[in-house]
Amino acid sequence: MYESAILMAEKLSRFVGATISDIVLFADCYYYSGQYRRCVAVLEQSGLLSAQVLSEISEVLHPSSGDQGLGLDAAFPELDRVASDDAIFDKIKALHLGARCLLSLEEHEDC
Repeated sequence: MYESAILMAEKLSRFVGATISDIVLFADCYYYSGQYRRCVAVLEQSGLLSAQVLSEISEVLHPSSGDQGLGLDAAFPELDRVASDDAIFDKIKALHLGARCLLSLEEHEDC
């Protein structure tokens, strides 16, 4: 049934209004079928493993601006934004999926 899931997820990800979550679903199908290189290729082709995405996520999780050392309470507004922003959450899922694939391929440096 993996092949059917891959076919349907690919069609879904090719729609004009496809979201990041649709692309992650497509890549996830490759992951669960054991096709790790194809999973990584889907994520790379969509730009979800780019340095820009990694930088964006890093900035959200560890903001460089503002007061530092104010404790956990100072981080709550940023964490609320992450929880309410599905695109950031989907990008984090994509990076995590890419890392799992690279670990499965034993490409530790790229991971």
